Amino acid sequence: MTAGTWYADVDFITTSPVSSDEAESVAETLAEHGGAVSISADGKAGAISIAFEADSVEDASRIATRIATDNLGGHGRLDVVKLDVRNEAVMEKEIATPVIPELVGYAEIAELAGVSRQRARQFADIPGFPAPVVETAAGPLRTRAAIDAWLAHRNTSPGRRRVNA
Repeated sequence: MTAGTWYADVDFITTSPVSSDEAESVAETLAEHGGAVSISADGKAGAISIAFEADSVEDASRIATRIATDNLGGHGRLDVVKLDVRNEAVMEKEIATPVIPELVGYAEIAELAGVSRQRARQFADIPGFPAPVVETAAGPLRTRAAIDAWLAHRNTSPGRRRVNA
């Protein structure tokens, strides 16, 4: 890897609680790193997100851990329990990737399947049709990926299925 900007999320636990005032102070200190901090309700766990310059993933890991311990080390023993370090290219890709998968309703399902909306609504009664992931006032929403997979394998032959005797 090459030198440049690196991004890190550092999850930690402490033996001494971090108060909300202390967390705010840490956030101000981390501002030079474009940082953010979150603390659990009991103050004994949390995470920081930071950006900084480093030469390699190993260097970035050491710097991220040092920033966390320098800023939160006054709270008894601080243990880093998770460290996620990524370079600028990976971060840009991560930012461009939606957090919520593409969702579709009956209108989109009808269009994808080449059927009427009424027929698309009837799909919900077919065993194996994907379950909704969100219920809204306008109707259920399902993931586009699940619908695409179901449509790729559905039986479109006319008439009822034959029962083998």
